[in-house]
Amino acid sequence: MRVVLVAACCVGGSVLSAALFIAANRLWKRCAQAEKQAADLQVSLKKERRKRFDERVGRTKAERLVRELRLQTNPAGIASLKPIGVLQSVFRDRRGTPRQSLLVPHARARLTLNVDVQGKGDCLLSVDDAAGVISPIASAASLEGLSEFSHVWLIGTFHENTDGGAASRFKAKVAPPRLNGAKVGVFATRSPHRPVPLSLTVARLDAVVDGTLWLSGADLLDGTPILDVKPYVARYDSIPGATCPEWVGDLAVGETAGVLIEDDADRNLSDLVASMQFYDDADDVRDLIREVLQRDIRSVYQAQRPESRNESFCVRLDRLIVRYTVGAGRIVTVTSISLDGDTQERAASTQ
Repeated sequence: MRVVLVAACCVGGSVLSAALFIAANRLWKRCAQAEKQAADLQVSLKKERRKRFDERVGRTKAERLVRELRLQTNPAGIASLKPIGVLQSVFRDRRGTPRQSLLVPHARARLTLNVDVQGKGDCLLSVDDAAGVISPIASAASLEGLSEFSHVWLIGTFHENTDGGAASRFKAKVAPPRLNGAKVGVFATRSPHRPVPLSLTVARLDAVVDGTLWLSGADLLDGTPILDVKPYVARYDSIPGATCPEWVGDLAVGETAGVLIEDDADRNLSDLVASMQFYDDADDVRDLIREVLQRDIRSVYQAQRPESRNESFCVRLDRLIVRYTVGAGRIVTVTSISLDGDTQERAASTQ
């Protein structure tokens, strides 16, 4: 009996050992298969990374070749930029337009984006590879958050330059009005006549409404193409301790002694406010006129002529023509204020 039990135990142990061996062998095969699959995946991943790297290198080479080809026709190396909008301003002529930002705080302007895309409100940038032209398609969504800033930078172009914009014809030295005929290098000034006629101005942002920026203090002509808008950040844009030449820093240079508005001109102003584009309050217009004429906007030649005393000059502001004289002691007297003839013609054509 004992022999039978021992024999049975031996047989049972052999069967169990065989089963464990078979299970262990299957597990080993599965592990080996998993390791092979992992190794194959590593190889595939490496090949895919190499493929993408080669594609990126090829794309970079192609882009570099395209740039080199474009440089043959566009030595400046930049794409032609289309404006995001055209500024509407109270300054209708170059005469009277301030030479610096914020010198005329009551000067108003507005900038409406070219295209207001509805729907998702995405701001798109269309690039014509053949022409090398970047065409912005702006939406109201692109202005979200801008109203939290008090001021903005405006990058535009000096569109009324009379030199044709040719870099070969620009003057290396110019005579800023504040130097009374003395000349300095063009890059030491903010002259509009530059090799690349780009303008940079800072303006107060009064409101953002339906894709339109309402501004004040901008020193830009009506019709100025605007290429970009950036928020003004005082912490980074204002540099403590920055210095400049004395002729730039002396605010008294080029100022008149005061601005007087004659009674008849003032009465006309009160009657004409309703016809203006940017104003509905006569006091604001009076402030505008005084701020513009507080600085002698005549050319150096006009100011130095002896016969210029009491000679009549004019400046176009909004829809008005303001006529004035500069008398003894550099006192400015506004002699008449009338509706701009161009405005009258436009009004008559719509009746």
